[in-house]
Formats: sequence, structure tokens, C-alpha cells
Amino acid sequence: MGKKLPRNHNNKAGGKTAPQRRASSTTRGSENKAAFSIFRSIEHEILSRLPVKSLLRCRSVCKQWRSIIDDPSFVDVHASRSQTSPGSCRMLISFSELDGSKHYFFSANLRGGPAVNHITLPGCNKGSQSPCQCNVSESLNGLVLFSNGTELYICNPSRQSVQTLPPSSAGSWYEKLDCHLNSPFSSYSFGFDPSTKEYKVLHIIGICHRTDMKLSDVQCEVLTVKANLGRGQIIIEGGIPWRRMSRVPPFPYPFRSQGVCVNGAIHWIGISGPGQEILVAFDVASEKFRMTALPVGVSSKANLTQIGGRLALLGDKGYDTFSIELWVLKEYHNTLWVKQSVAFPHLKKQAKNPLPLGTVHTGEIFLVPDVLLHTYLVIPYQKTTVKKIKITRLPEWIELHGEKNINFSITNHVESFLPLENKKTLQFGDLVFYVDT
Repeated sequence: MGKKLPRNHNNKAGGKTAPQRRASSTTRGSENKAAFSIFRSIEHEILSRLPVKSLLRCRSVCKQWRSIIDDPSFVDVHASRSQTSPGSCRMLISFSELDGSKHYFFSANLRGGPAVNHITLPGCNKGSQSPCQCNVSESLNGLVLFSNGTELYICNPSRQSVQTLPPSSAGSWYEKLDCHLNSPFSSYSFGFDPSTKEYKVLHIIGICHRTDMKLSDVQCEVLTVKANLGRGQIIIEGGIPWRRMSRVPPFPYPFRSQGVCVNGAIHWIGISGPGQEILVAFDVASEKFRMTALPVGVSSKANLTQIGGRLALLGDKGYDTFSIELWVLKEYHNTLWVKQSVAFPHLKKQAKNPLPLGTVHTGEIFLVPDVLLHTYLVIPYQKTTVKKIKITRLPEWIELHGEKNINFSITNHVESFLPLENKKTLQFGDLVFYVDT
């Protein structure tokens, strides 16, 4: 038999001393923490690039993913990535039933294809013979403001969540003044202040005289809402929701255009007198109105939109020319407008005046028909190629009744993961309804 080797009492556990073992354990722990940190960073990077629908599913996979997704900082990171993500940039198509009983929110990919039904909200219930009073704002950071004439909501269609805003106290008084000579006037606009991350709703109310369409007894009130990322919801600022303003719009006429929010201000085409138009802005931070001259020679039917984060005016040259005049406000503070012409093909006989949707992350201009259809045009900005896209899975009655001036709105929409807490939705087949929680 061979000789037994002498025991070395100082060489246990693979020949390492106790201090060596503790140092090795510390090293392995540090390596594991570093590996975990790298892995978590990779997870965060991947999740922040997913569309909202996929994120909602990922929240149910494991606690770690839910912790990442529910972190308040994740909403901002995801919103920033969504601005340039092809899957997150979509068109939001909203429209009312012919009788005004419901208002639908669909979205579709910018390349066309099947539309997705996100939310169905109560309409104005005016009936098929009366003008629909439903109104949808442009999409701001994935949120839209919706009014049906009596109720006001902020919606996040991507998350199928809705929050009711408190009613205006002044509006009910104006409703009592409706008669054959005068009618109540009420207009809501949605703005965002990038310096404070606050959203504000501007409510303009007054009496509209049916003879000359002038407004009198005009009042303005503001509702400030902000995202509380710690609680994951929109909150109302202060104890008094609506604040009465001392300032009112500079001219006694309703704005001709929908509000467009650029550079922290809501902009409209205002009417200063018969046949005279001017650009009116409402600074969201200071809550002051200001005016900017429109370019000389711009069409009186020009539509206000935004292109690449700049204000723009698009006006058609005529039904037979199939081209538009494009004016871009290159220098905002110096009021420098730059003009160019963009040609487009004839879409359909009933679509006489294509409306601008604005530009998307690809730098393309969307033109949509002035009636609700399934076909849309995409015109690349500063290029000549024109693409036609087809939207499917919209209700069939849209095409049948498109010429009956269905109340609709189409806006460029970037998905947002910000939840709105006080109303949730239930889905039955293709229909999605909101419920109180």
C-alpha cells in the first residue's frame, strides 16, 4: 500500500485558506451583481422598445418585468422611444354613429392594414338629423381630449383607459341662453407645457349671434392636469378644478381651425374681421393670448397643422390642379414662413379637399379625404413619390355613408403607456366600453 499523505490543516476546500475563501465568495457576489445589473439593463432596453399592447402582456409574465414596467421613469423612457418607433407611431381614427349615440376610437398602422378598435365612449345623442357635437383634440403624447357636448374625458386609447374631467360650472349658465337669435358657444382645446410636463384644457364660452356669428360675453377658464407618475395616473391640480381667466381671445369670432399645440402653445386660425384672418396662440405656461401674421397670399381655406415640430399651413390650389400650397413657419419667433407646392393624385370624386394629418417620424405628410373612407394618401415631405394606403376592419357602414358627412377626426398618434385610473374598459368581441371603477 502507498504511503498516506500528511494532512494539511491549512489547505481545506481546494487548498484555500479561510480569508481566501471569503475573498473568493465576495468576488463571485460582485460578479453576480454585475451580471444581474447588465441583464436588468438589457431587459429594460428591450421592454422600452415594445408597443403598449405587448407591454401590457409582459406585466403578467413575472414580478421583475412588472417592477421594471411600473417604474415611474419607464413611462418617460418609453414615450421618448415611441416617437421614432415605427410600431408606436399610428393614425388615430375616431368617429360617431350616425345617430350620435356612440363615439369610436380606432388606430391603424401608417402603412395601412387592419384597424384596431380601442375604446367606445358615449356620444352626444343628438340623433341623425342634428349636427353631432362630439369633438376630439389632436393627440398629445398619446393622450386626447374628448367632449360629447355634456361630458369631458381625457383618453389614452393605447391603454384603453379613460378619465372623466370635472364639468365646467360656467357652461350650464350659457346653455340657458339658447334661442332663435342667439346660441351658446363652447369650445375646448388641449395643450401641453413641456417645461412643467403639465396638460391644460382651455374652455372658451360665450354667446354666438346667429346673424353675424359674432361672440359676446366671452369667458375663458382653464383646467390644469398633470401626470402623477408615482401613482400612475392623471391628477387635477388644486381644490378648484376650473380657474376663471381674466384674458379672452383678441377677436369676437370663433376660431376657424382646430387647435394645434406646438412649442408649448395652442394655435388657431382666428378671424379678426370679415375676410381677415390671423394666427392666434395661447401660451400654455403664461396663459396669455398672442397674435402672429399669416403669410401674404395664403389660401383662405388653408388648414393648420404641424410638420416636423413646426407650424404649417396647407391650402389647395383648386379642385382641378390636385396640388397643395405648403407654408412652414421655419423661424417661430421671427415669423418666417417658407412656401412650396406639393402635387398629389386625385383620390375620389367625393374627396374634393384632402385634409392634412401632419408629418410622422418618417418625414411624410398624410393627406386624408374630407369624408371618412378607407383609403388615404401619404406624401413624402420634399419628395415626389406618393403612396396610397388602405385601412381595413373599419365598420362597413363608413364606406356606405361616407358622403353623409359622418363626424370624424384623424390625428397623428404616438402610443403612451401612461395609465388613467378612474375608468376602465370591458371588451365584448370587437366592442370596447368604459366602466366606472
